[in-house]
Amino acid sequence: MFYPQVALRTFQNAAVLTEAYFADPFPITRAVLANQIAALSDAATALADGDGDAAFSALVGVIAQPWKISEAATVYLNRTYNQPYQDLLFPIVTVAPFVNLVAAAGVALKDVVEAAMTIDVIGLVNAIVDIPARILDGFLNGGYFEHSPGLVSPYDPQEWTLPGPLALLTDFIQGTAESIAPWSSTAPPIPEQSATDDDEESPTAVGDVPTVALEAGDAVTDGSAREPAEPEREDDVAAGDDDEDHPAAPVTDRGEPEQSDTGEQTVRAD
Repeated sequence: MFYPQVALRTFQNAAVLTEAYFADPFPITRAVLANQIAALSDAATALADGDGDAAFSALVGVIAQPWKISEAATVYLNRTYNQPYQDLLFPIVTVAPFVNLVAAAGVALKDVVEAAMTIDVIGLVNAIVDIPARILDGFLNGGYFEHSPGLVSPYDPQEWTLPGPLALLTDFIQGTAESIAPWSSTAPPIPEQSATDDDEESPTAVGDVPTVALEAGDAVTDGSAREPAEPEREDDVAAGDDDEDHPAAPVTDRGEPEQSDTGEQTVRAD
């Protein structure tokens, strides 16, 4: 009997499709609701600020959000299916289950003929009973033509199997939701903090600037960098004091010191 095999294949394919859809369930509805909530928030903010025009614009956006779905769908289709050979994907996937249905019916009739030709009574009975199962398997799961999908066939890149209509519909729904532009807020932007406020918060840092400029100006005016004066040594200071108390004796032309009446030496002129 072929019915258990049909049931198993159908269940496996349906499980893959269900997992793919509920990985991001109701994406279009969630995108529209998110935009409507954001628009309502802008409308409430505008009313609180007394901006009637902005509030009216936001309310119009709330009402118009469902009509954005068609625009998003067009954007998604243009981006995805306006590529080489992609324009044939929808027609092929749409008719593939019916083509597989016909092919499966042909396989079922072939089994009946073969059982009758071999005079296999049991095989003939099974083949006749399995005709509906074969036809149903072709329509739901496909595969009676190479790489041809059925209604619930998931996309299988390893087998190069095209996605079935339900798998393609899931991809279309999720892609359309991603193409819905998020709500652009109509509320006025919050002004940024000015530089004056920053200056008032840090007066010390600003006050240091003129001092540095004045010191730099002095260095430029002098024309050269001033070297720091060396501190006087204690020996030099002491020697200076002795010179003031005891001045040096005058020297004659011959280099001999002259002695004065007081006992000091003076210079004798020739």
